Amino acid sequence: MSLLSDDLRAVMRVAAKSRLVILSLQLIANHLIPDHQSVDAFTNNLEANHVKTATDRVIYHALNGLNRWDSQYFTAIATSGYAREEWLAFFPLYPLLIRQLAATLMTIQVSLVGHNHLFVSHYCLILLTGFVANFLAFVSASVVLYKLTIKLFANKSMAAECVQWFAYNPSSIFFSAYYSESLFAFLTFGGIYFTHASDNRLHLLWASVAFGLSSATRSNGLISIGFIVYTKLNHIINDCFMHRRFVLYSRLVIHVLQTLFYVLVCTLPFLYYQLYSWELFCDGVPNMPKWCMADILLPYTYIQKRYWNVGFLAYYEFKQIPNFLLALPVIALNLKTCLQYLLINKSRLMSLMAQQFHRQNREKYHSIMNNDKCFVHIVYVLAMTVFCILFVHIQVTTRMLMSATPLIYWAIESDEIKSHKRRTDFIHLWFYGYFIVGTILHSNFLPFT
Repeated sequence: MSLLSDDLRAVMRVAAKSRLVILSLQLIANHLIPDHQSVDAFTNNLEANHVKTATDRVIYHALNGLNRWDSQYFTAIATSGYAREEWLAFFPLYPLLIRQLAATLMTIQVSLVGHNHLFVSHYCLILLTGFVANFLAFVSASVVLYKLTIKLFANKSMAAECVQWFAYNPSSIFFSAYYSESLFAFLTFGGIYFTHASDNRLHLLWASVAFGLSSATRSNGLISIGFIVYTKLNHIINDCFMHRRFVLYSRLVIHVLQTLFYVLVCTLPFLYYQLYSWELFCDGVPNMPKWCMADILLPYTYIQKRYWNVGFLAYYEFKQIPNFLLALPVIALNLKTCLQYLLINKSRLMSLMAQQFHRQNREKYHSIMNNDKCFVHIVYVLAMTVFCILFVHIQVTTRMLMSATPLIYWAIESDEIKSHKRRTDFIHLWFYGYFIVGTILHSNFLPFT
């Protein structure tokens, strides 16, 4: 008897095929088009000392188009750790994961052929394991997205279409390149799934663990704590209508303690990373960076401001207009979806806080607009989108949101968009156009999202 249903095998095939398309497309583009020589791009130049054997050269040339822009930071961190202050902007879980996988394969290789006859260098093992890790994380994220969509919408055809959109999303190259998007999507979607399945304490614990790991993958993972707080607040409101005063007070104390515990689990990896950063660059080190002396130890904010000029409206320059245009489709889709949802449901926003999460959803939905369980996602995506507009490098908005929320894919599959042919045609052009052009540009060190 198979452990996987036909539906899940179909989902995995769609996700895997899209990764193979990305791999093939970047390989062709990288070998046909000369690389752009960008003065702004960091290059770690590790291949000069590590690509030696025939196997190294095969791995390097097959995957080199994925090792561009921020990938250079991640592979450098995986190879040699946090050697420079600005590398702290790239959170540790993904490079640590591929570093450990590569070390394991190196140990096996040494045990088989010895130190003097290695056929794959440590660096090329990092390239190989980095691609495989993202491949598996992306397929896993697709499976979770499928199951999450079924849980909220009870609609298998909608779930399958959402996976198709996710597999060929506009930022798809970043889910296969040496970025943390695939791992972050898997952990975030998984945490969200467990919050919607919170019919026992273990589900919220698993959600907290997933969100905690996501906060060690990307800085915006901390925002996912909102799903935990919202779920517990929902439980408290439900208890207000179900129990007498004495019982209510005791349950309220329990809920508050549980919430604090779950929030602690969510934040521990992030806090540990801040402590590690301090020990690495501040503890007994001469000429300490300025952030070491700050009252609140948050090197990420300082580093983003100093090295990448990230701050409130800092990216609002005339020369950035092309980047704003690149991000415009995802911003417009998110704002329209969120504001339309809030307007349609404005008369009952308070009642949306008192849903029965532990009851199984059996009603089939074709739209997010009449689905109460989408309320928390609307608030989350609206907050994220406004934050991106005001603070981040605007072109990052597309990949940041495509990996952080399933709401985008649900919105596209909702009747409000599917019923308008021009809208669906535009979205097809946007998704597949960015998928193809973005992969070609990125693999040749040309700027993209």
